[in-house]
Amino acid sequence: MAENLRQRIHELCRDYMLGRLEAVFDHVDDEIDFVIFGPSDIISPQPRQKGKAALGAAILAVQAEFEHLSYRPHVIIGDGATAAVEIMARLRRRSNGEVIELFITDFVRFREGRLVELREFIDHPEGIEQLLSRRSGMAK
Repeated sequence: MAENLRQRIHELCRDYMLGRLEAVFDHVDDEIDFVIFGPSDIISPQPRQKGKAALGAAILAVQAEFEHLSYRPHVIIGDGATAAVEIMARLRRRSNGEVIELFITDFVRFREGRLVELREFIDHPEGIEQLLSRRSGMAK
């Protein structure tokens, strides 16, 4: 895998975690095609979306509910233009201060150094259990 792909992914994750939307957009194509898959109790079901404005709205919705304590690529497997990325995320829910740890899997594609496609899956069983139990007030 090209080292610049790995570096680009680390930069995107860092900027996302720190809430640097402009820096994230420096790496994103104007017509990005993306979808985020996850349990409907956590993420409002959304169809496939396009464009920076839609991505910005999705990011702001997440940032409104969660503070990102860490958001680090744990595993990156790629070929120079595409990659599968397992991200270890640690989030604090703003409404009650509880900390949630989970893995997120992203499939990304770059063209000319810019992110053009993102498929994100939030489906790690322990993370989902934490999110659901804490949302309903049934923390262990």
